Amino acid sequence: MEITGNNRLVTSCLLILTGIAVTGGLIYTKPILVPFVISLFIYLALVPPLSFLQSRLKVSHNIAVIMIAAIYLLISALLIVVFIQSFESIISGAGMYRARIIELISMTNDSLPTWAGTLDMATLKDQVAQIPVLKLLRGLTGDIFSLMANSALVVIFTLFLLVGDPAKIENEFFREFQKKVSQYVVAKFFVSALTAIITVIVLLAVGADLAMLFALLTFLFNFIPNIGSLIALALPLPVIFLQFGFGAPFWIVLGVCGVTQFFVGNIIEPKMLGESLDLHPITVLLFLMFWGLVWGLPGMFLAVPITSLLKILLSRIEVAKPLAELLAGRI
Repeated sequence: MEITGNNRLVTSCLLILTGIAVTGGLIYTKPILVPFVISLFIYLALVPPLSFLQSRLKVSHNIAVIMIAAIYLLISALLIVVFIQSFESIISGAGMYRARIIELISMTNDSLPTWAGTLDMATLKDQVAQIPVLKLLRGLTGDIFSLMANSALVVIFTLFLLVGDPAKIENEFFREFQKKVSQYVVAKFFVSALTAIITVIVLLAVGADLAMLFALLTFLFNFIPNIGSLIALALPLPVIFLQFGFGAPFWIVLGVCGVTQFFVGNIIEPKMLGESLDLHPITVLLFLMFWGLVWGLPGMFLAVPITSLLKILLSRIEVAKPLAELLAGRI
């Protein structure tokens, strides 16, 4: 019994040390691993249509890859165009937003009761006027170019992954992972696209600025479990407030988009996903925070698929099977 206990202690210590070493390696190799992992999951999302073209429509592998790659490149180009146009709108509207902030400050000052005192309008206006817009935009430009460089790397990785034929891979572990993650990515893609379409329709209907940008961000943030939908709902509200104040457009966007996020996130998405990944909600939340600390915002997008991969891997190791059951919530 003592030997068995010592072996378990040694194994536990080795697992802890391995986890620390792996976490350090993940942080150090973030610039390369993040684009590759993103491209891997995009590839897994493209596997179902690729298999459909080959198995159902009897299209050869090379032709199917060219078709899927062309559609993928077209969508990527459209997203980049939307992002660039939205950035130009931010630059052109910076002065208007600053003037609107000053106007709102003046309105707030006028509406204050006499006993509450008044704001120092001259100081507030000077502070707003001195906001370093150009400096902020310069930093934002650098972030955009960095994002585009990473996006180009993701596109290149994805195209190289598409060249290989997934039907030729016989590894059972890879097939299980591919099936589960493909189901998850495709389902999330559908519900995120549905939410983004409704969002852009509502924003365009009320005449909101940056409607396409907010629709794109809604699509992306819905891939983050639990908190992504709340972030997506909150993002357009400051701009709409600066445009219309607390008028009807503000409440229409808040109400319609809020109901959409609730309906999609609590009714449609659970029915589509079901128990495909077999992860407990607490597990998802904990690993969401962990991957957010390790890889930042991209880690939050990738938290669920990576955790699913970890669970499948642990379930194949005899000594680690209890950990896999723990991730599924079966203590």
